[in-house]
Amino acid sequence: LKNLNQYLNFASSSLNVDLIYLVNAAGDAIAASNSDTPLNVVGINIAERTMFKLNKNGQRGMQYAMGKVTKIPGLFFSAPIFIDGKFFLAVVAKSDLPSLSFLIKQMDAFVSDDNGVVILARNKQLEMNSLPDGAISNLSEQEKFALYQRNDIPRLKIEPWDDPRLSSLVRIQDGK
Repeated sequence: LKNLNQYLNFASSSLNVDLIYLVNAAGDAIAASNSDTPLNVVGINIAERTMFKLNKNGQRGMQYAMGKVTKIPGLFFSAPIFIDGKFFLAVVAKSDLPSLSFLIKQMDAFVSDDNGVVILARNKQLEMNSLPDGAISNLSEQEKFALYQRNDIPRLKIEPWDDPRLSSLVRIQDGK
């Protein structure tokens, strides 16, 4: 697998992503672009992750999660590989959130994941807070910890701006 690991390392650089790895049908990482580093992900299992479950059903996946080995939050993108109609493996690419911070530096904006949790914000105080109607409330404590490495995810306070002429504007977290 040495040559495959080297190819994945080259591919991750070429595609400008932080990590690429392959997982078998059981969800075990079998090759990775970082195989020659102390934070090597070969051997981890991602069978519980939503993106992998989608892959097993023939769909591409995208998910925010905390890196199991790196402990760096990121966006994971995955695609299934089928051979003779049978799920064989998935290709996973990860972009670390710190690498994506340039996206919000020019404006006062934030990015939330599918659960309504703010994962990237110019105002760092907003990160790891949830939108009021976020699906995070439907997750168990175990699921929250697996994704965010924490159980306590406070809700953002979002309220009207209090100017009838600007009814679409809102104030977030007491103007923070």
